[in-house]
Amino acid sequence: MSTLPSPLSLVVLQFDPVASAAHLDNQELSAACEKMKTTKYLAYVSNVDGLQWPHVPYHCWDIYFVFQGLRQRNEEKAIDPEMSMPILPNSGSPAHQALNREPLDFGRPLPWKDCYISPFIRTSVRCPTVFLETKPPTLMEASIPEGIRLKRSMREDIAKQWQRLQPTEVNEDRDMYDDDDDEEGSLPSCGTSMYSDSSCVGSGSASHQSLVETHSSDYDDDGQSNESSSRFSVGPESVFYFDQRDACDHVVCKVSFDLSELDGVNDPDLYFKEVAEFNRLKQRFQEGYTERMIDRARQIDDEYFAKLSVTKPDTSAPTPVPSEVTEQSKKQPATYTGVASRSGKSSYDYDTRLCSLTYMYYNTIGQLFAASEPPTLVEVHCFLRVLFAVALNTAPSSDKSVMYLDDPEHAAACKTKIRDA
Repeated sequence: MSTLPSPLSLVVLQFDPVASAAHLDNQELSAACEKMKTTKYLAYVSNVDGLQWPHVPYHCWDIYFVFQGLRQRNEEKAIDPEMSMPILPNSGSPAHQALNREPLDFGRPLPWKDCYISPFIRTSVRCPTVFLETKPPTLMEASIPEGIRLKRSMREDIAKQWQRLQPTEVNEDRDMYDDDDDEEGSLPSCGTSMYSDSSCVGSGSASHQSLVETHSSDYDDDGQSNESSSRFSVGPESVFYFDQRDACDHVVCKVSFDLSELDGVNDPDLYFKEVAEFNRLKQRFQEGYTERMIDRARQIDDEYFAKLSVTKPDTSAPTPVPSEVTEQSKKQPATYTGVASRSGKSSYDYDTRLCSLTYMYYNTIGQLFAASEPPTLVEVHCFLRVLFAVALNTAPSSDKSVMYLDDPEHAAACKTKIRDA
């Protein structure tokens, strides 16, 4: 049994703007997304966020883009070209060899030369849930030791970067990157390419960058399964990871194990530009869409109340006045035969009786709830049906012809009868 994608694998990844906007139910946005052109990229799949369930249509995955050629040093973000890992058949630069960074092995060499993975070019995406009976022959997958080695090198690069950017904060804090801590909270921020100014604007909210829930890695340094619980972290590492409480904010990507779909290794910066364009479209069409829906709802309300204003009220029957209900009428029994209605067959005036019963309803319901054993929701529902039937002078049953609704003894008997029913 395998999944698409699967941890530690190389995939062909393509942004799907139509699926990313499907949950918004905006036809105008969907039409604009269909016109977008997207590119396929080579990416490394780190791990899935949480457990995988067959009935869940999408799962969130951590993705690291594969790129060709060493990047230039970024002085502002304190990133060196050697802060990366080569992939076979690439043996790496002299700087990589000086750091003893052997190239990653995915079972067989890539069909392209000079490829690298960096912890600073990554994102989190939603992928359709796909379970496979067997692993396809096109799958290129790293072993668990190789995955651990890659993770360690990424942690080293992240620690080095933070020591340069914020030396005081890092030195005063605990050592977040020691070998005993295998949390992936030290990974770089989701949806950003820190080598350039390109960024995934909508990959996550800013609030997730101050307090985030980080999940333990799939395997510890010994290659054993690690299912420890998640933790909350605050500090430099918190900008590097966030959970999927806002999973719909993650864009949807299509993935494939067949690397032959690629003509070459495309620049990952193009991906972040595609997502940025999608977010601009989403913001523009969602703002207009919301305003139009509000106007449409207001129009429907205006039409409805306009019809009510031209409808003449029925004044044939006098409106009952509660003050006219006497204490005697409150004690008067409501008689019904199961066939009487508002046609005039009731034992006394309908409108007066309705006002009287309205007073009795609250009194009787209060007695029911004041009993030693509170009524269940089913009992209250059935009791209200009985009261409503009496108000309409139509009995639900004809086994009892008189009901004293304000009689405590009768209220208890009514409660028992309803429970038995």
